[in-house]
Parts: sequence; C-alpha cells; structure tokens
Amino acid sequence: MSTAQQTPSDHHPEPEGKGSVAATISTQAWETIRALQRPGQPDLLGKILGMFVKQSQEMVETLRCAIEQHDAQTVFRTAHTLKSSSANVGAVGLAEHCKTLEAMGRQNHIGNAEGLFAKIEAEYAAVLTVLNAELKKNPGV
Repeated sequence: MSTAQQTPSDHHPEPEGKGSVAATISTQAWETIRALQRPGQPDLLGKILGMFVKQSQEMVETLRCAIEQHDAQTVFRTAHTLKSSSANVGAVGLAEHCKTLEAMGRQNHIGNAEGLFAKIEAEYAAVLTVLNAELKKNPGV
C-alpha cells in the first residue's frame, strides 16, 4: 500500500538532501479521483497523474520564458492553467505558488517574479518525484 493510500490528508515526503523541497500532496485529491474509477477500466489516477507529468513540463517552461520576457499576460494565463492542473493532482503547494504568480500576472506586476518562480521550480521538481514514484507503483498506466 502506498503512502498516498495510507494517509487520508496530506503527504509530505522527507527532503532528500540539503536544499531539497518536500512536495505537499493532498491525497484527498487522489481519493476523489479513485472514487471515479470504473471497474474494468484503465487506472484513472495513473492516467491523470501521467498527463500532468507530460503536460506540466511545457507549462513550467512557458512560465520561465514569459517571466524572462516580462510577458505578464502569458504569466497570468499559464500560471492559472498550472494552478488548476496542480490542484487537480493534489499538488497543493505548487498550486498555491501558481496562484500567487497568477495574481502578479493579472496585476501586471511580474518584476519580482523570478524569486517566486524559483520556488515553483523547486516545488515542481518535488511534485514530479512524488508523482513519478506513484506512477512506478502502477506500471500498466
């Protein structure tokens, strides 16, 4: 049984080394997805986690470029999308950072976004570690 299945609230993996970040994952989001699973159908949670892993990488890169180019509108739109996607897979810490960045983009105040983006990158890397570990537990996904 995975850690995500054992804990009904949140999962906070131990940091692996100096400077690493522990991802905040709401296993309640995973349980909600599991409740939608139909018998005999492919693993819905695995499918959703896998899609997030694939699609989110492009969103993070788009954010990086938009911040470098001071493109507040793209920061706003992309942060909004990544926030929603992150929340859907239970990555609540990442979603919160994206919510803050989304507000900065909406207000056209992204001059100090680099520091927040560094937090997003660190949290994102930690989230990927947790999600990829969960995906490895279900190799048929």
